[in-house]
Amino acid sequence: MAILRARQEEKDINHISENGAYITNRVIGLDSFLGGDSLTYDAQIGTIGGGNHFVELQRVSRLYDAKTANAWGLKNEQTVIMIHTGSLMIGQSCNFLMCEALKAIYPQNIQAPENGVYPLPKSEKHNESWNEFWILMSNAANFAFANRLFIGLMMKRIFNEIFGTCEFNLVYDAPHNLIWPHEGEFLHRKGACPARGFEQMANTEFGYYGEPVLIPGSMGSSSFILRGLGNKESLYSASHGAGRKLSRGKAIRESHDKFVEFSNQFRVITPIDPKRPDIAGRADILKKWEENIKSEAPYAYKEISSVIKAQTDNQVAALIAEVKPILTIKN
Repeated sequence: MAILRARQEEKDINHISENGAYITNRVIGLDSFLGGDSLTYDAQIGTIGGGNHFVELQRVSRLYDAKTANAWGLKNEQTVIMIHTGSLMIGQSCNFLMCEALKAIYPQNIQAPENGVYPLPKSEKHNESWNEFWILMSNAANFAFANRLFIGLMMKRIFNEIFGTCEFNLVYDAPHNLIWPHEGEFLHRKGACPARGFEQMANTEFGYYGEPVLIPGSMGSSSFILRGLGNKESLYSASHGAGRKLSRGKAIRESHDKFVEFSNQFRVITPIDPKRPDIAGRADILKKWEENIKSEAPYAYKEISSVIKAQTDNQVAALIAEVKPILTIKN
């Protein structure tokens, strides 16, 4: 049974922001990841990563806009998969190289910025550093697109093996935390995703509806699918997720009873099974496992309904569907 179908993937490219590719003419500092005759291939492709990244099996629990939902292939009680992951260590490596390149622009005797972020001048003098920055960001973004594709194909294979041939079409793949050219300047969507409207999405499959906006809730809570309204005041952007209420450190220190209550209510799959006999007696492993889950538990995040209300009340995006988790896969 063919999992990768070229004709379907060609169609799905139209459902990916920037058509799933940031054009670049070279790769910087990633030779060991690419592999070759004398190198080993990196095993990151098709992995989730840490932090708030996840793969979630969900069901469509409510339709708010049946016409748009139908156009996007969404149906009531349908099973869907949401993937939230990015460039993993590729992004970290690119980020390190970016920082080193920016530091080199400035005299060594000046005081470093408190946040460690050096401005990148756009000028002929620093054109080489400017171009290198965009190449590095593009390399990381392109890996993230490919990484989500591989995870999607693996989920497709699992479903096909268990249930037989399943319809597996992409609604949308939207990156966040990247920098976009914007009205002659540049826009950094940190913790935000594009929410472009009719005008910005003209001549695409979403020109009639607006750009799909995916806003995941915290682990165990609902996520939402919306359509962008092209709000200029919000810089054509929407929230990327619920947003943290507690830092990871504070979430880890929350009461054990609260963690047990959460664990009993939700199905979270991780590489570590705490009930396995060879793991159950390892207090050190169980402690790290519990801390990892605690740091991303629902009580660490804002209530998703208030985040969604902020988007709709301010004409940033319009609701299409609510999806509820069946099970969550974490690293």
